[in-house]
Amino acid sequence: KDIREEAEKYAKESLKEEDESDDDNM
Repeated sequence: KDIREEAEKYAKESLKEEDESDDDNM
């Protein structure tokens, strides 16, 4: 398993979660 790939996936998921949170805040 590549750590870089895992980090990218985690970052992408984190960004998606942030986006959803922002929408909920509005």
